[in-house]
Amino acid sequence: MATERRRRHRGHGEGTIVQRSDGRWEAKIDLGYINGKRTRKSFYGKTRKEVAAKLAKALREHQQGLPVASERVTVAQYLESWLQAIEPTVRPKTYAGYESAVRVRIVPRIGRRQLAKLAPLDVQRLYADLEEAGLSKRSIYHTHRVLKRALKQAVKWDLIGRNPCDGATPPRPERSEMHPLTQAEANQLLSAARAHPDHALYVLAITTGMRQGELLGLQWADVDLEAGQLRVRRALQRQRGKGLVFTEP
Repeated sequence: MATERRRRHRGHGEGTIVQRSDGRWEAKIDLGYINGKRTRKSFYGKTRKEVAAKLAKALREHQQGLPVASERVTVAQYLESWLQAIEPTVRPKTYAGYESAVRVRIVPRIGRRQLAKLAPLDVQRLYADLEEAGLSKRSIYHTHRVLKRALKQAVKWDLIGRNPCDGATPPRPERSEMHPLTQAEANQLLSAARAHPDHALYVLAITTGMRQGELLGLQWADVDLEAGQLRVRRALQRQRGKGLVFTEP
């Protein structure tokens, strides 16, 4: 275990700097009693100089009466703030997937845990609980990716020192072998659908590989029959609370 170097101060509103056993540095500020509870805030960094600068900034803000984020924030509270922060930066469908994983799978199981105390074992138990509940390995792995991305941001925001997901192992989804149509099967499908109103849609699906949303988003202005060209300019998606909307492909 590495030798710990400490700088101590007395009284609340001051701080300490400690080199942890893993080699990283941690600075703590004592905010005194808030709502009857002793409150502290930690900052992490690779060097003593780095955490000393963060501690000095936090001390100035505290002395000026500015709020300093409490280490007692829960996983649920943090994830709510994270979702609000990333919503303008991702596609609506991507955000909907993140929000659903947080609301349905993560928060009901570990939402009450303090963010600063969330450990790899807690995350590993989350995956085990989801598997026991009958969730597929692919869905659990998606949950892992969402949580890992959220906690990676928490590290960048100096809310935690390391990402607990790095110490947990999610189940790997099994790769399913694809079975594309043969030439004969494709011809049979198109022949059977020849009288169907959406026959042209099936032709485009088989011959171009376009996604369903891209196919449904096509307009006549996107097609140049003389030049034999088609441009994919939009996709049709069903979004929660909005219904069917056009988005960028």
